[in-house]
Amino acid sequence: MSAAIDVKREAPVTTDRLAAVLTLQKRLLAAKNRREAEYILVNDTAYLVKARQMLFVYNQQLSSHSSVPDISAQTPYLLWAKKVVQSLSGLFIEQTSPQVVSKEQVNPESFRQEWPSYWPEHGLWVPMVWRGQTLGALLILREGLWKEAEKQLLQHWVASAAPVISQAESKGPSASKKRVYGVVLAALILIGLCWPVHLTVLSDAEVVPKATQLVRAPLDGIIKTVHVEPNQRVEKGQVLLTLDDSALYGQLEKSRQALAVIDAEYRRSLQQAMSNPASNAEVPLLAARVKQAQSEVDFLQGELKRVSVIAPQTGVAMISSVNDWLGKPVALGEKIMAVAGSHGEDVELWIPSADNIPLPDGAPIKLYWNVDPSTVMHAQLLHVNYRAEMSPSGVVAYRGRAKLLESNNPPIAGWRGIARIEGEKVSLFFYFFRRPLASLRSWLGV
Repeated sequence: MSAAIDVKREAPVTTDRLAAVLTLQKRLLAAKNRREAEYILVNDTAYLVKARQMLFVYNQQLSSHSSVPDISAQTPYLLWAKKVVQSLSGLFIEQTSPQVVSKEQVNPESFRQEWPSYWPEHGLWVPMVWRGQTLGALLILREGLWKEAEKQLLQHWVASAAPVISQAESKGPSASKKRVYGVVLAALILIGLCWPVHLTVLSDAEVVPKATQLVRAPLDGIIKTVHVEPNQRVEKGQVLLTLDDSALYGQLEKSRQALAVIDAEYRRSLQQAMSNPASNAEVPLLAARVKQAQSEVDFLQGELKRVSVIAPQTGVAMISSVNDWLGKPVALGEKIMAVAGSHGEDVELWIPSADNIPLPDGAPIKLYWNVDPSTVMHAQLLHVNYRAEMSPSGVVAYRGRAKLLESNNPPIAGWRGIARIEGEKVSLFFYFFRRPLASLRSWLGV
């Protein structure tokens, strides 16, 4: 490897060497780091003197090479050059002035034999000294002999580069400091992973009233009229709906006619009993039939009063849709709607089975409502069912119940949002890797 330096000039340089030094010093001062400064040393020094190769040595190790972008490559030439540089560094370690270098100064013999294959005959070792300490050196190789004026010029140039190299080195931490920083960072990460945090789970939440009264069908029939709308506020005793009473009126009229007939027979028997004692035996029987017919009439009249269903308490009528119930036949005891308090006191939770964690009773909960995400409410877990079921959103989940802790301005029943439930304390490592570890264990089958 003995190619001449291919220099890409960033700006025209005068032929006067003093002006060239000033221009190169300006470039050197503009270097952003030590690597850029070394590049200027091993490549742009060609503006000052003619040379085939230039090597920069730092801390007795080859740091940069002209026309070689990566000195860490394991090529035969670079391996040989690194060993020769170490040998020369030990030889000129106490020198502060430029020293002429030749192959006779290199040990062992095998290095001297390979010198002509890689390097020209004459070399110049220019030490870089800063504040009494030798930082390194610039090794310049060429075929011609070195003149004294060139040595002085190069010594001045390398000396001007010493503070730049030193300051560029001090910008970053040293290797020992980097190791200390690495140990400290690893310790901080370890401490952070062991830090205790609450295991949390997110679930769907809905405000439900604590006291809800169901409205059921009082008798078999068909719904004729619904007098309320969904979520309408109602008062206790207000009529909510009316069943069709035409069938009951027909039965009542028929019962009244039957009662009139039996009552007429009863009165006729009483008149006959006054003239014919043998007719006295029919009077009690007819009296019982009259009483039975009257009871049937009274029963039907009572049923007619029950066709109007009233609100059992003051609150909000919770019904799906009015049109869905109009004309619908209902059986005795069938649920039609519910009347609940206008403000909810409890929260219904749906915890996904995949995210379920141990949750003790009384676990703290933070609630974020969809209608007002900026407001956070607090609740306390009451219980969680032991068996999972299908939630309204179509996900297998555990149903839970929580109690709102805010008494002022409670949310309206029906509000939905997200609940953040806090469980037991675990390490931060377990908090982040709980689900990956569970998936890995399921995949491995252990």
